[in-house]
Amino acid sequence: MLDSGAGGLTVLSAILASKRQLEMHYFADEAFSPYGSLSVHSMQQRVIRLCEFLIDLGVSAIVIACNTATLETISLIRNLQRVKEGGILVVGIEPAIKPASLIDDQGVVCVLATPTSCQSERLKDLIQTNSKQPSKALDYHCIESHLLANLIDTLPESRVLLEQELHRIKEIIQALNARVLVLACTHYPLIKPRFEALFDYPVLIIEPSQAVAERLLFCLNEAEYALAPIDKSGKSSAQNVFLYSSGDAKSLLRVRAWLSELVGEIGKIDLNITLRPDCLVD
Repeated sequence: MLDSGAGGLTVLSAILASKRQLEMHYFADEAFSPYGSLSVHSMQQRVIRLCEFLIDLGVSAIVIACNTATLETISLIRNLQRVKEGGILVVGIEPAIKPASLIDDQGVVCVLATPTSCQSERLKDLIQTNSKQPSKALDYHCIESHLLANLIDTLPESRVLLEQELHRIKEIIQALNARVLVLACTHYPLIKPRFEALFDYPVLIIEPSQAVAERLLFCLNEAEYALAPIDKSGKSSAQNVFLYSSGDAKSLLRVRAWLSELVGEIGKIDLNITLRPDCLVD
């Protein structure tokens, strides 16, 4: 799995919650975070570099656990020679536009994303396709945040700036009278309780981490990979998780802290976590 920082851990924790025996490798590319601030070309070259690193580890599947990177790079990754020759599964993540369209009968749906995601043709196509359903009167509004993903990665130091950015986002949503918010960056669900606390009226918050986990497991089953379930006693042996970062050791410790918090919310998962900082800083 790869992401520009800790955001993809929301997907990783959903996969771990399935309690299948998978060896997981997670790369937090913090030296190049946030991906939304990179040019499309620079991001594509960086994601290809990370995928080559993961392929060298002998992985069977790659999860691009970043909305921005998926929108702009997944076709390139699926067509890499080593991916095709090795039969490597490639799973991405896209903004949960379709689930939002199925739930909301009318009104405004806000999509919170990085600038690159908001401007991508793929997101525009998703919105256009799902806003044309019969008996629906949906108006999608994309809210760009240049700061939020990086502010989440740098908590708790960034707490004050984070609260300011959340307040800005809240004012936009309230002005639009939106009742559905799509979190279109994997970083954002890390602070989902803060989004829920922003409003004194019901706002449905949608994010796709569970759907991506289910998609990965489905693809692995279809490819006939052996996925050992928990045993009959309801226990599972420790799962091995390797955490890599292009940032420093402090950054990687923060990633581990996020993972521990997410796994703690799931409960009853025994992890062996190996930390490997300062990778691929070129």
